[in-house]
Amino acid sequence: MSEPAEPLHRLANVAPEFRATLAVNGKHAVANITIALPSGQRHIFALDLTEEGGRVSVREAPVGNLLPAFCPDRHVNSDGSFCLGWGEDDPSTILDPEAARRWWSVLVRFLAHQVSANKRRVWPGRENDRAHGAAARHQAVAEPLAAQFGPTFVDDLHGGLLSTRLDNRRRNPRLELYRAGRLIARVSLHSRRLIRDRFLCPCNGPMALPTTRCGTHAQALANFTSALHSWHEEERTFLDNLVTSGQRCCGTLRECGLAAACARVRSLSSRGSAHERHSRSGPPRHHR
Repeated sequence: MSEPAEPLHRLANVAPEFRATLAVNGKHAVANITIALPSGQRHIFALDLTEEGGRVSVREAPVGNLLPAFCPDRHVNSDGSFCLGWGEDDPSTILDPEAARRWWSVLVRFLAHQVSANKRRVWPGRENDRAHGAAARHQAVAEPLAAQFGPTFVDDLHGGLLSTRLDNRRRNPRLELYRAGRLIARVSLHSRRLIRDRFLCPCNGPMALPTTRCGTHAQALANFTSALHSWHEEERTFLDNLVTSGQRCCGTLRECGLAAACARVRSLSSRGSAHERHSRSGPPRHHR
């Protein structure tokens, strides 16, 4: 009776179906894969694969120079490995041939996006990306809640039109939810419930009702607002921590979160330095 195939061997068995070759050496493998674009152009990537604990990680081989060494927005981790998915969408556990085919399919789409990013300096499909670090958990909470308010609300979420602001007043701190710059809800941080206002429910139901009277939508919108705020705050913290640890933007995209974090941290540092200089100088002296 033959031994069951290991993850890397499962990948090697179906590699030709994806214009790829894979040479396995124990827990490591080297691969070459051709990405064919609709235009007819072909791009060949050289990759290194590693299997550990049943999971496969992949990165560009040292001989390659098509990808940045690190870019959160392009889903290249700080160690050079590719982030191919998160949670249930992560294809890295390869238990059978179908899982191997799924892994190759995800990799092909990932590398096609990389080719597009190289050319256009924009990461395609950004609206469907997973957030970074712990922010992904809050995203996983926010998105199903957003779906309760209909496809337009979900589109606005993915299009970046929904934002929050913390109103940290002493007696009644609250979160405010904005849609395209317009205030649509307030949530008490004490009760985690909507503050009663006249805002209409964003579900666009057959009857225009205040959110607090629209079935279960009041609590759903309160929970969504909290999750969205935590999502954005965790994302900001993740990127700021990368900058303070010495990571810098690779410059391959016109806009990216890490570049914004670099500017944000630099601004905070400048204000802190100015405050320190002012504190050391003391009050102005009056000369006679």
